[in-house]
Amino acid sequence: FMDISINNCPICQSTKRELILDFNKSLQFIHNKYISFRMSKYYCLFCGHIYSAEYNNSLLEDHYKSTRDAKEGLIYNELEDLDVTFIDLIEWMHIEGNIKSSSIKKILDIGCGKCDLLRTFSLKYNEAECFGIDYSTKSMEYGKGKGIENIIVGDIYSESFGGHKFDIISATGVLEHQIDISTFMQKVSSLLNEHGLLIIQVPDSLSILNGYKAEKSIFMHDICNEEHLHHFDSDNLIKYISNFGYEYVNHRSKMRGMWEITDIIMKKSGLNISEQIIQKKVIDNGIKQFE
Repeated sequence: FMDISINNCPICQSTKRELILDFNKSLQFIHNKYISFRMSKYYCLFCGHIYSAEYNNSLLEDHYKSTRDAKEGLIYNELEDLDVTFIDLIEWMHIEGNIKSSSIKKILDIGCGKCDLLRTFSLKYNEAECFGIDYSTKSMEYGKGKGIENIIVGDIYSESFGGHKFDIISATGVLEHQIDISTFMQKVSSLLNEHGLLIIQVPDSLSILNGYKAEKSIFMHDICNEEHLHHFDSDNLIKYISNFGYEYVNHRSKMRGMWEITDIIMKKSGLNISEQIIQKKVIDNGIKQFE
């Protein structure tokens, strides 16, 4: 067991918060038995981020290892056409990121699961090497079945990827599960080429919370899910990622099956948000002087 206790908001580091959810010595039925767990979630009074402050993390890796064997409906909505979903995502990224296909040499999908997104990447950028990483050995089998050989079983934090750096890194349905999002972002930044693109997809928790009366099961699965450690506001998340040397490209909110999700595209610029603001002021002042 690894007990997590967080006192500061992971986004803004404020200690001013309000308890909104507390499960103490609760039970959940998983892997055919009842497991005891504790979870508390707080609302940051400074930036509005909702996050888990106390959490017992004994099952996270086992959960992902086992769900790769589950039927599709336990991972994706059964009615969802994944080809349509991921083609739409990649085409949107390609256009908004102003990508030249020939410039994409290596792609990494973090939490690649059944490798459907990687397959779509490989079709769009057919000269690129596609890599995936996942906790489950099953991901290797799924990858090979879809023509993706470079699937690594393990954890993003300890993997060096043979020294490779990537032109695109994707993490869909991953960031909300990370205990330490700062360490996650530092690792991703170390793997992404300068001017490379990062695409993040997370549940649009603000929309889910606002609309919970209509879709109570979705609301419960998001806010009451002990594996969802963060509930992001897109503005806060964009500002947060910018601190790691990223330039904002675009974002959108849309439905994915029954879920409201947010897609965010960021470009690695090497400048943190303060430096970006200074740079913008210099450019704006130069334009004014020219005029």
